[in-house]
Amino acid sequence: MSLRSYSPLLLVAGLLAGWLGAAGAQEITITGYNRFTFRMDSIRGSATGLQAYNYGNYERTRQFENNAGLSITGRILSRVSLTANIQSSRYSPDRSQYHLDYDGNGLDITVGDINAAIAGNEFMPFHKSLLGMKVDAMVGRVKLSTLLSEERAQVALDKFYGTNSPGPYSLRYSPIIDGTEQVRVDGQPKKLGQDYTIDYNTGMIWFQQTMLIPQTSLIEVSYEYAGYGRSPGILVGSRAEMPLLDRGLIGLTYIAQASRARAGGSPDANFRTDQFIGDNTPMVLSLRYRPVRKVIRITVDGLDQKEGVDFEVVSLDAGLLRFRKVVPAPPGVLTDAAPNVIVEYEVVPTTSPSAVGDRGIFGLDGQYRFGKNTNLTMHFAHSGGASDRTGNALSIRGTTTLGSLTLGLNFRDVGRNFSAIESVGFQQKERALEGSLEYTPVDHLRFTGRFSSSLRPSSAGYYGYYGSSTGGSTETPDEETDTEGDIRALQSSFGVSMNYPKWPTVDLTHQRYHTSGPQINSGSAMTGLRLQYALGSTLNFSANFDHSANEDTGRYGSEAASLTQRYSVSYIPGTRFSIQADYSNSSISSRYPVTNSTDGTDDDTGTIEFTDNRNRATGASITMNYSPIRMATLTATYRVSDSGSGYSGTGYPGYGGSYFTNPYAIGGYLNSGNYSFGDQYTGSYSSPYGSYGSGGYYGYGSSIPDGGTPPGADTSLFGNLRSLPWLGWRALSRQETTDPDPTEESQSYRIRSIDRSIGLQLNPIDRLSLSLNYSTRFQEGQLAGSDSHSVDTTLGLTYMPWERFSFNAQFMKQRNRFVGSGGGNSDSSMAALGAQFGPFSKLTFRLNYHVMGTDTSLGAFGGYIPPGSDPTGSDPGTGEDTLPTTTAYNTQFNTLSFGVDYPIGQGRKVFTEFQMLRTKGGGTFSLEGGPEDSTRLTSRLGLEFSLKPLLGQKLNWNLRVDVSRVSHKDRNNPNRNYSGNQLTGQIDANF
Repeated sequence: MSLRSYSPLLLVAGLLAGWLGAAGAQEITITGYNRFTFRMDSIRGSATGLQAYNYGNYERTRQFENNAGLSITGRILSRVSLTANIQSSRYSPDRSQYHLDYDGNGLDITVGDINAAIAGNEFMPFHKSLLGMKVDAMVGRVKLSTLLSEERAQVALDKFYGTNSPGPYSLRYSPIIDGTEQVRVDGQPKKLGQDYTIDYNTGMIWFQQTMLIPQTSLIEVSYEYAGYGRSPGILVGSRAEMPLLDRGLIGLTYIAQASRARAGGSPDANFRTDQFIGDNTPMVLSLRYRPVRKVIRITVDGLDQKEGVDFEVVSLDAGLLRFRKVVPAPPGVLTDAAPNVIVEYEVVPTTSPSAVGDRGIFGLDGQYRFGKNTNLTMHFAHSGGASDRTGNALSIRGTTTLGSLTLGLNFRDVGRNFSAIESVGFQQKERALEGSLEYTPVDHLRFTGRFSSSLRPSSAGYYGYYGSSTGGSTETPDEETDTEGDIRALQSSFGVSMNYPKWPTVDLTHQRYHTSGPQINSGSAMTGLRLQYALGSTLNFSANFDHSANEDTGRYGSEAASLTQRYSVSYIPGTRFSIQADYSNSSISSRYPVTNSTDGTDDDTGTIEFTDNRNRATGASITMNYSPIRMATLTATYRVSDSGSGYSGTGYPGYGGSYFTNPYAIGGYLNSGNYSFGDQYTGSYSSPYGSYGSGGYYGYGSSIPDGGTPPGADTSLFGNLRSLPWLGWRALSRQETTDPDPTEESQSYRIRSIDRSIGLQLNPIDRLSLSLNYSTRFQEGQLAGSDSHSVDTTLGLTYMPWERFSFNAQFMKQRNRFVGSGGGNSDSSMAALGAQFGPFSKLTFRLNYHVMGTDTSLGAFGGYIPPGSDPTGSDPGTGEDTLPTTTAYNTQFNTLSFGVDYPIGQGRKVFTEFQMLRTKGGGTFSLEGGPEDSTRLTSRLGLEFSLKPLLGQKLNWNLRVDVSRVSHKDRNNPNRNYSGNQLTGQIDANF
C-alpha cells in the first residue's frame, strides 16, 4: 500500500521520535523531509496554446502535491530501538519499511516490517518478508519463538531453459522483493553480482556476459514478489527449543497459514498506473507489475494514444509495450524533467491462500552427540489441511569422525502430499539416501566426496509453493513405488582443495547427475577448477574453469557441452599505480530436435529433424590507474567483446525467454537513437547488454544449423585466442561488415565491440578541480543498425577562488555514426555554466546557462521496425528492403537564468529570478503545426523564510512563496502562444 496516505502520521512519528531522542536517549539519528506544494495559475491563450502550456509544465500543474520521507535509527527508550525508512513519493511506491525492537533480559520483541525466519527444522525453512510481530524469549533453559504476521509478499518459482546466451531472462512476476531471489542453473546455486545481476523492478536477470546458458540447461529462480489483487494471508508460528541431557537439543515447531478475504475486496485492487519520461526515441516500456491482463489507457503529454497506430502491445505476460513513433522528451533539461508518458493498466490477480486452502505444519527435530565424534540428527514434519496437502516428511542424518576422516549418512523421505508453508527455496519432494566423506590427510589438503540416490515424482514437484505452472503440481498419485510416475536420480561429486603457503590455491570439483524414468533418460557432468596465486603483495593471478556436458537420450534426444574460462591478473606496486587485466571465454555446442508438430516428427517425412548449434562469446579488458604526481590521476580502460552467434527464435516469450536481440545500445544522454527501454523511475532503461531488439526476434542472434561453425566456436581448453576482435576492427567505421558465411541458412547475428576510455582528474591548486573523460566504441554485426561508431567526451571544472565567488562548468558531447545500408547518425551535446557572487552588501547573485542540442538522422533501423520484419532489414524471401525510410530531426534548448537573493532578517530572504528558455526544432508529435521556434520568458519574485522560530528548534522548516509572470511565443506556430501568471507556495521540513 502506498505510504502517501500516512504522511501526516509519519511526520508526527518523526516529531515524537525527535522529542523522545532529546528527552531520553541520545543514540537516535533522525533524518527526513516533507515537501508540500500549492499551485495556482491563470493562463491565457488559444486551445492549442493552453495545450502547449500543459505540455511544457507537465506534472507541474497539480494544485496540491505532497512528498515525504523519513529515516529513523537508534534507541527511543532504554530498551526500545526504532528503524524506519519511509518514502511517500509517487515515484517510489511500496518502498517503505519500519520496525520497533525491544531488547530485554531474556525477552526480544520485533514489531513492524520484518524478515522473519523460524529456523531449526529442515522441512520448515521459513524465511519471508512480513508485517507483524516476532517474540523470542528464554524461559529457564527453554528458548521460545513466536510469530504473528500478515504476508507482505508472495513466493514464486520459475523454471525455464537457457537460450545459448547470458540472457536477459524475464521472470513471471514483478516487482521482486530486494534480495529474496535464489537462482540455480542445473541445480548449481549462482551468486548475485558474481554470476548474475537482476532488476528487481522489471523482474529480469542477466548472467555474466560470457556465461552462455545452453538450451538443455534448466534455470530455476525462487523469489518473493509484491502481491497485488489479493487479500493478505495470516501467518502464525511458534517454536520451542531446549537442551537434551547436555548432549543434544530437541525442538518443536508449528506454523499455520490462513487466508483472510476482505468482504467485497477493493474494486481498484488490480489496477496500476506507471509513469515514464520520453527521450526522443520510439520507446519500449516495461511495466512494473506483471503479468498484465489489459492496457486501459496510454497518454503522452496528456494526449490519448491509440493501440495499433501509436503503440503496440508486445507481450502482456512480460509487460512490454512499444511505440511506433518517437516519444518526445519534456522540454528543458532532461535531468529535471517530469514524467510525460502515463500508462494505466490492469494486472492479472495472483493466487491467494484462499484458492488453495489453509494449512498447518507441525515439526519435531533433535540432535544428539555420542561421545566426542559422532552426531545423530532427526527432523520430522507433518502437514495438515485438505487431503491433498496432508503428508509426512522425515530425515535422519548421522556423522562420525575417525581421525582425519569424516563420514556422513543421510536418509530423507518427503511424502508426495507433504505441503509446507510457501517460502523461497528449492525443497524437493523425494525419497533419498545420501553418503558423504571428507578426508584431511595433512594440513592445507582436503578431499571431499558425495553420492546420493533419490526417487522423485515425475512432476518434479517442490513443496512450499502453491500449485501452478511455475511451482510444480502438488497433485500426484498415492503410490510411492518405482512406477511410471517416478524418476530415479543419481548424483555423485568429488572435490580437492589445496592451500599450502606460498603455493597456488587450488579448488577442483567434479559432479555427475543421471535421471531416468518414463520418457526421461538424461545425464550431465560438471567440472570446476579455481586457481589463485599471489607473488608477495603486488602481483595476483586467478583462473577459473567451468566445463559442463548434458545429454538426453530419451524419446528424441538432445545434448550440449559448454566451457567457460576466466583469467585475471593484477599488479599493484604502490599507491600511485595499478593495472588489472581480465579475459573470459565461453563456448557451447548443442544438438536438439527441431519439429513443427506435437508428435516430434516432421510433417512431410515422419522423421525427427535435428539442428546443431555452436557459439562462443569472448571478452577481455585492461584497466590502469596512474598518479604521476599528487595532483593528477589518470585512468584508462580497453575492452573487447564478442557475443557470438547465439540463438534466435520468433515471437516473444511469456517469461523465461530473452527478448533482447543483442548488446548494441550505446547509451548516453539521449540513447543515441537506439531503442530505449522505459522504466518507471528513470524513464529509460539500458541493460548491461544493450537495448531492445525489434522484429520479433530475441536471444543473441540466429543459430548455426547443420554444423556451421562461426569463427572460434570450439570448446577446447583455451579456445581460439585469435578470434578476439583486436585493433584490426578500425575499418569498422568505414565499411559494412561481411558475414563469414553469407548463405541464408548460416546468417550470423553476432555482435562484436571495442571500447576504449581514458580519464584525467586534476587538482592543480586549492579550490580548483578539473576532469576530462574520453571514450570510443566500435561495433559491428549483421543486425540492422548494429554497425556503429560512437565517441563520448566530457569536460568538467569547479573553481572557487575566494569565499564570495564560485564557478562551475560542464561540457558533454556524444557522437554516433551508423555504418551500412541504413546509415545515419545521432549526435548530442550539452554545456552548463554556473556562477555565484556574494554576498556583496547583502546581495547574492546567481547566473546559470544551459544549452543542449540533438541532431539525429536515422536509417531504417533507427525508427520503428514492423512486427515480422527481419532485423537485418530485408525480406527473407525476396531480399527486398522491408524497413521504413530514413527520418531526421534536430532539437536545441538554450536556458539562461539570473537571480538575486537579499536577506531581510535571520532565516528570511527576498529573491527574484529571470529565465529565458529558447527551443528550436523538434517534431509535431503532440501539437498541431510545424517544428518549434519558441521563446519562453519567466520572471519571478518570491519570499523565503524559516519557520523554525515559530514552530520550534527541532525541525528545519522553510516556507517559500513566489509569483511568476510567464510568456511564451512560437514564431513558427503563433497558435501555440500563451501568457499568464503563476502562484506557487512550498513548505519544506528537513530534520
